[in-house]
Amino acid sequence: MTAPRTPGDGTGGAFRAGPAVAALLGIGTLCAVSIGAGLVGGLVLDRWLGTTPLFVLLGLLCGIVCAAVAAYHVIRNYLKGQR
Repeated sequence: MTAPRTPGDGTGGAFRAGPAVAALLGIGTLCAVSIGAGLVGGLVLDRWLGTTPLFVLLGLLCGIVCAAVAAYHVIRNYLKGQR
């Protein structure tokens, strides 16, 4: 029987972390875009309607909620694939 491969042992075990790193980067990008889109949308609506902090806060809240829900789904799907 052979020993399990570990990252950095020269047998290519370091590449096993690739999908995990890609999934984490995807979640980070997803959260940043969701929150940024909510913030920008709120800024645009506030300037258009003249309601200074209202839509920025609502857009930010919606962006955070959307980011959390999307991250939950990505993590759940990733963990299902690990079984």
